[in-house]
Amino acid sequence: MLAGLELVALRLEMLKSAPEEAIPLVHRARDISRRLQFWMESSNRAYVYWIERRGRGTFLQATPDRRFAVADEKLFEPDRYSVLTSATLAVTGGFEFLKARLGVRHARALVVPSHFDYPKQALFYVPQNLPDPRNAAFTAAAATEIVELLMHSRGRAFVLFTSYQQMRLIYDRVSLDVPYQTFLQGTGPRTRCWMSFARRPTRCCSRRRHSGREWMCRAAS
Repeated sequence: MLAGLELVALRLEMLKSAPEEAIPLVHRARDISRRLQFWMESSNRAYVYWIERRGRGTFLQATPDRRFAVADEKLFEPDRYSVLTSATLAVTGGFEFLKARLGVRHARALVVPSHFDYPKQALFYVPQNLPDPRNAAFTAAAATEIVELLMHSRGRAFVLFTSYQQMRLIYDRVSLDVPYQTFLQGTGPRTRCWMSFARRPTRCCSRRRHSGREWMCRAAS
């Protein structure tokens, strides 16, 4: 493709009948070639590269990534003090990945061990019989699995969803099949849901992952 653009520019330069009209086309062909070569071959990590489709057209995009500049200006200036804390900041026990992504040059880091005894307080279970989530049978199968787990845990559970629609569909199925009071955010204030959840001696909570705006709480009646 790059060779084709260069050939177009050379042919336009060789035109004798309309040289003035051809000159802007020569510049345009060479400019497209230069931009395309940058998009295809550049390893500059200060840019974000992606392909965008609009209508019948396909566009190759390269946009400067200003995260580092914004972070330096707003958070990490020499006269500012910033504290970043989360349960998921560290990668393989360190912060090098995060520092590289945010452009942090000087920082003091501390990894605090969890106070949870995971071998005694958690159980990792992977169901082997569920269909693919894109399969129409997934919702019913997942609801059946969740009901069984809730019966074993006596209502203690925290169920995450990546889709509001899937969460509501499974809620409609599960809430009718378990002997526990159920709560669905959106039908009442969020604080009331959490207060009802917290007051129950046995309880479980389910919400849509990555959002925090909507979830489903269950508590033993």
